[in-house]
Amino acid sequence: MPEKIRIKWMNSLRKYEAVEYKYGANGPFYNGTNWPKSKKIDCSATAIGFFYELSRVTGEKELMLHSHRKSSIMAQLGSRVPRAKGNNPFKNLKVGDLMFFDTDGSAQTNITHVGVYVGGRKMRHAGRETGVVTVDLLKGNYYTKRFLFGKRIMNWENGKLVIKK
Repeated sequence: MPEKIRIKWMNSLRKYEAVEYKYGANGPFYNGTNWPKSKKIDCSATAIGFFYELSRVTGEKELMLHSHRKSSIMAQLGSRVPRAKGNNPFKNLKVGDLMFFDTDGSAQTNITHVGVYVGGRKMRHAGRETGVVTVDLLKGNYYTKRFLFGKRIMNWENGKLVIKK
């Protein structure tokens, strides 16, 4: 992702910071669907909102994920980015990749959480752990153990944005 676009995108996401988490909540910002707006937001609505903001920054309407409200359905999009071996399972990820987790730890295969990789071993997401939309540094055992895989739904090729379906 070109640095100019990344900076604009990250700045546009600041309005999401500290919005309270609630499972099933649609959030206060993006209303491109018939879902009712809410003062609170969950992880999949946060990911949808983040890509809505990126579509506004780039002008690329195909980035919209509005028809995919569940993280398990989002996991069917794009190209799979495998979990890397070793102590940094996130090293194969690029800025903008979706990240999928099994946060209940039941089988290490059940998708229960989604976030967006923002580089520097950091993820933006809304989660029960913090209770708000936040940026988390992906060090330590919690996310490392629960990370399943990433999905790349976009790529930059020859300076142009390419959408992967």
